[in-house]
Amino acid sequence: MGWQHRRKQETSVEDYYQLDVLVPGPVPVSPEVLAAIGRPVPVHYGPTFVPFYKGLVERLKQIFGTSSPVFPMGGSGTAGVEAALSTLLGVEKHAAVVVNGSFGERLLAIARAYDPEALSIEFEWGKAADPAEVGKFLDAHRVDVLAVVQSETSTGVLNPIRELADVAHQRDVAIMVDGVGSVGGAPLCLDGWGIAAAATASQKCLEAPPGLGIAALSEVGWKLADSLKRPTPGFYLNLRTWRKSAEDSPDHHPYPVTVATNNLMALDQAVQRVLAEGLEARYERHRRVATYLRAALRALDFRLLADDDAASPTVTVATPPEGIDPAQLMMTLRQEYGMVIGGGLGKLGGKVVRIGHLGSSAQEVMMNRVIAAIDVALRSA
Repeated sequence: MGWQHRRKQETSVEDYYQLDVLVPGPVPVSPEVLAAIGRPVPVHYGPTFVPFYKGLVERLKQIFGTSSPVFPMGGSGTAGVEAALSTLLGVEKHAAVVVNGSFGERLLAIARAYDPEALSIEFEWGKAADPAEVGKFLDAHRVDVLAVVQSETSTGVLNPIRELADVAHQRDVAIMVDGVGSVGGAPLCLDGWGIAAAATASQKCLEAPPGLGIAALSEVGWKLADSLKRPTPGFYLNLRTWRKSAEDSPDHHPYPVTVATNNLMALDQAVQRVLAEGLEARYERHRRVATYLRAALRALDFRLLADDDAASPTVTVATPPEGIDPAQLMMTLRQEYGMVIGGGLGKLGGKVVRIGHLGSSAQEVMMNRVIAAIDVALRSA
């Protein structure tokens, strides 16, 4: 318990560096990745940087499970999500969005920016989307694109993407996946599962600094996008723009803007670490750590929001024992024990805590630290 009470007051950014951060992202990054982002800024075009960029894209293809281009663009994960979804929809296709959490609500808002009549397929927060119910909904409505969050980090639920993709295919509906909280921590295979599009962010399971949204359309997705008579009117978040640059200037400037070179170098270092671990080994590590944490929280009388068969491998959401205020528990952990965990979002605000176990934080030793701190904090309360 030597780490208890190691810091009483957080007064500066330097103090923050001493905290154990166990939120659902951004995650702490390795020294090698930090060193990569701190290198001298390179010229973003020409015979040196472009081969590096192409190598990064090839490695990202492995993680997304696709032979189609993957586009890392400066911006948040939401930028990647909007780019992927809007490129599929244009201004003529109709969307339905699975909503069973706060980020499902955001995905619906993005869809309605391009299709004002986009439909919501509602499920109870804390429950996974039921493929059979989604199928019935698609049978009853005109839908071209089904959009769904894979790991809903507001509830700790992992939606069954492969089963939902099968349901969509049976009805000739394309499926788009918001993989911001899951890509690199849970299986996702665009080509093998017939997924039209997916997106993620650099700062989650890929273990790189924030700053990049990463989007991809599979061959299925490009077939739909190329069929649009009225494609999306945007430029930067339009993946057609990015594809055209890659086709027009593949060896000199294969992107439409000045890219975030140092962020890309850091991402490449992180992605190499991901692939060196092995995707299957990595997925198993996330599942194992999630199971470990869930058992420990149950032993402390927390109520887990998601059932075991729907639990995300990257984040756990739970209600503290009766009489324990989540906000006060979070404050105690931060001020007294140097631990940062997340709070509830949307309708769960002030009701739950969220503990991230993704990327570098998906380690039993990190879960032991936070559980020990919670145990002491509960006893003190």
